[in-house]
Formats: sequence, C-alpha cells, structure tokens
Amino acid sequence: MCSEPKGARRAPTAQELQQLADKNKPGSKGQNAKPGKVVFEVGQVWRYKTRPQDPASTFIITKIDKLKGHKIVHVFVTDVIVVDATHPKGYATFISRVPMDEKQLTKDAVSIVRSKVALPEHALDGYDEWRKEYMAGDAGEYTQPLSTFVGFVDQQMSKHPMP
Repeated sequence: MCSEPKGARRAPTAQELQQLADKNKPGSKGQNAKPGKVVFEVGQVWRYKTRPQDPASTFIITKIDKLKGHKIVHVFVTDVIVVDATHPKGYATFISRVPMDEKQLTKDAVSIVRSKVALPEHALDGYDEWRKEYMAGDAGEYTQPLSTFVGFVDQQMSKHPMP
C-alpha cells in the first residue's frame, strides 16, 4: 500500500475543481468578497451577484465619494440587457452611472476581474448634477442590491420608454 509523504498536499478532485470554476465564473452566486477586506478603487472591474439574464455583467468603479459620513461608490454596469426604445436594437447593454452605498456594494461584489481599466465614455455623465442634489438632500445612493437596481431600470424603461 502506497501512502503520501508527510506534509504532501493532495491534488484537488475533479469535483473540487468544478466547484472552484463555478464559484469564479461571471454571474457566479459563489462566495462574496470578504467584507472589510474589499478595497474599491476607481478603474476596477468586478463581477457581482447578477440577475439570471445577465450572467456576464460586471461593474466598473468610476468614482468614490465620502459624503455625509459614508462612502458612495459610483459604478458603470456592463453586459446587461435593459429595454431602451432610443437604441436601434431596442435595448441597452450598459447603465452609465449608479451611485451605490459602499456597504451594499461590498455585499454584491463576487470577485475582481481587472484592477485598472480606462473609464468608459460617459461614465460620469450627470455626476455634477447628482452631487449638487445629494448635498441639498434631494438625491441619494442605492442601498439595495445592484441586480435589483438593474431590474428596476429594465422594468421602468419597459413601462415608460423614452421617445
């Protein structure tokens, strides 16, 4: 009978390798990034807990604010399908700026995809107006899961398409 030498590590089983692959694929519902260990930085690309119809969706961090005692992380959401009557295909594949509560976004984040990318065109459109309204108490940040926000946008756009 053959035994492994002391201190030797066994190779992972096929099942363990599949579980690891499933946990890290786009749209994975696997392990969250660990709260307290997540450090968001402008330009990062993250996988998150997506809607079932958007399994490859990611978000790009476009700006981080510390306002009124807490952090707001602005994200550009990619690879989604949301109704958009103004688009030639009838749908858009991104949402350009979403102000998210940092604590909620930490819960949504699954894994980092890239540590630094160039910001997409129009990533900060409307930011100055949002900040002005936020400081006046007339705007806020989203405290629900990012996938819920994406679903809300999709639902609202299908009910009230823009001309």
